[in-house]
Amino acid sequence: MVIKKKIVAVIAAVVFGIGAVLAVPQAASAANESVNMNLVCQQNLGNTSWGAKLVNSGSVYGWKCWNRAYPEQYTLGPFFGADVAYYCSVVYGRYSVSNAAYFNNVNDPYSWRCR
Repeated sequence: MVIKKKIVAVIAAVVFGIGAVLAVPQAASAANESVNMNLVCQQNLGNTSWGAKLVNSGSVYGWKCWNRAYPEQYTLGPFFGADVAYYCSVVYGRYSVSNAAYFNNVNDPYSWRCR
């Protein structure tokens, strides 16, 4: 039982540490700033080697994450989805992932914002 509590404490510390490292200073209103998609990928995948790639420039859903430690993956993949809502909920401390992110224009991939 003691070991289980220690494991849970270590996991919580790691998760909290990743969130603290990747958190960016919040401006007066997070809604005024566009989202840095590289940070979204880094936070989503838990490693700073991840970056964002725009595979469909006509949609806010055109962003994918790739591992920059392997340059060949930029072309070949694999690619992973960029979860902006989860990023916003973690970085800005929102309790609900479902309403943490929004976009101004579905056709503009740079219009993501955090609430």
